[in-house]
Parts: sequence; C-alpha cells; structure tokens
Amino acid sequence: MDDRRHLTLRIPLPRRRDVARTVVALGVAGLPVLRAWGLQWGAREEELEAHLPGDCLAPDADLVATRAIGLAAPPQDVWPWVVQVGRGRCGSSPDDTLEVAAVDAGRALVLRSPGGAAAPYRLTLAFVVRPDGRGGTRLVVRERYAYRTAWARFAAEPACAVSAVTTRSLLRGVRRRVRGASNVIRPAG
Repeated sequence: MDDRRHLTLRIPLPRRRDVARTVVALGVAGLPVLRAWGLQWGAREEELEAHLPGDCLAPDADLVATRAIGLAAPPQDVWPWVVQVGRGRCGSSPDDTLEVAAVDAGRALVLRSPGGAAAPYRLTLAFVVRPDGRGGTRLVVRERYAYRTAWARFAAEPACAVSAVTTRSLLRGVRRRVRGASNVIRPAG
C-alpha cells in the first residue's frame, strides 16, 4: 500500500472583471512612458537640449517634441527631400496649413501655423539638417506648441500624439528616399 498522499492545489482563475481592471491600470500607468517616447523618438540628449532654428518663434512653448533620425548620406543629399515637405506630399494634412517662417538653405526649414485669433495654440515645426561628424546626417524635427487658451492642452496633446506617428513615418520615408537616391548611378560629368 502506498502511504504517499497526493496534494492537489487548486488556484482559481481571476475573474474577467479583475483582468480588465488590471489591463486598464497597466495601460494608464504606461501612458507617461509612451508619451515621453513619442515626444523624443530617435532624438539624442544633445538634440533635445539644443537651441534649434524656429525655437525663438515660440519661446514660451508649453509642449515641445523633438524627434530625429540618422541618415547615411551627407546633408546636401538630405536637404532636397526636406524642402519637399508639404501638403499633398509627405507633411501637412489638407486642413492644417502651415506657412514658411524661415529657411536656412541646406540647414533648416521652419514652418508655423498662421495662428488666427481662434486657434488654441501657436505651432512651429522645424526641420533641421545637421552633419553627424561621420559623413552622415541627423535630421531633427522639433514641434513647439504655445498655448493661447485655457483648453489648448486638450487640442495640442492629441495633435502632438498624432504627429508622433506621422513624423516618425516622415523621417523613415526620408531615410528610404535618401537610400534609394544613393543607389542611382549618376552620369559622369
């Protein structure tokens, strides 16, 4: 006869309601991390802290996003792709018209919202082309939102979140185009 006893441990499964609460709590707890990632995607510490063209147009910005990407091409090969940013191409949506605020050919293109009296915030958007010191380029995009109304945060935060996705796509698109252009054989001349 076998004197060993079998011990069966029964652990109840969590209720669906408890699982849902846990998922929501983890999602809410992760929002600050996701927001910080979206505001700083690809940017290096020195790019986050740098004074960039266009910063002076909204010195009192309440929300700042700096995103960047490294490109294996010299700045003069990147600049032509930057100046093509615009409505119907790879930038602003049709109902969100931006005007050119400053151009430093080969280095920076700064756009801004026309900023009518009804706009809840002023927006500047700078595309900055910087040599990386190794023959490549850093393309840095900085958005600055200066709130004009008490409720501007509720308009700017979602706009900036959408911009995190579209800017990342734009930066990757520029990288694809620059890579593709570098594979083109140019005639000797």
